Amino acid sequence: MTKVEFKDMSFGYDTKIILDNINLTFEEPGLVCVLGPNGVGKTTLVKCINKLLVPKAGVVELNGTDVHKMSFHEMAQHLAFVPNSSGNTFSMSVLETILMGRHPIAGWTTTDEDIEAVEQAITILGLGEFVSRDVRALSAGQVQRVMIARGLVQEPEVLILDEPTSNLDVKYQMGVMKFLKSYAHDRGIIVIMVCHDLNITAAYADRVILVYDKGIYADGSAAEVLTAENIEEVYDVKAKVFYEDGVPHIFLVPEY
Repeated sequence: MTKVEFKDMSFGYDTKIILDNINLTFEEPGLVCVLGPNGVGKTTLVKCINKLLVPKAGVVELNGTDVHKMSFHEMAQHLAFVPNSSGNTFSMSVLETILMGRHPIAGWTTTDEDIEAVEQAITILGLGEFVSRDVRALSAGQVQRVMIARGLVQEPEVLILDEPTSNLDVKYQMGVMKFLKSYAHDRGIIVIMVCHDLNITAAYADRVILVYDKGIYADGSAAEVLTAENIEEVYDVKAKVFYEDGVPHIFLVPEY
């Protein structure tokens, strides 16, 4: 069973501490959403998993091994990361971009299995009409779907996404969340995503982690974490929470 574990992990820049003494374990397959206000360290948290950031103290382990003792290629055989936006400046087609996700598995030789995985991802993300188009010619939302597809074809044990729905319209937000939850359970993998939308998270997340004040403020089911009290404390806004079929629906009370 795949396991990601934070052990007394702290991260900061110079003397400013962003996250302090974090202890978290991810080992159950499912969709985990990381929430919190801007600037509290949500993206920092997930970037410490894939060694894009180096903790000041403590460790992050993947299957019992400190991730900073693993090569990037070794990590890529277990873990995929989908950033919030792509810095890709190369002229590549959608098909070529997604196919790059197969490199940790197949190297530079393309097999029928690789093509089949890419075709499935293209269908799932609704990218069929764009396969020959240059990625640089796509909208932000279309590029985001391409990046998600590239992460999927890597067939990771842990899939990390940084706000994957931020550039998508409502239909695709819901579609992507529904797919990620089903994908996690069907494949038995851990999907960890940074998210901002409280109601989208409440509807689909198996587990919610609320980051605030340099630490983990709450961790549990949506019903346990997304309470009116927690929302007011962390986001400094009044909220009312209603339930339908056990799913919390958050109404943010406007100030006039």
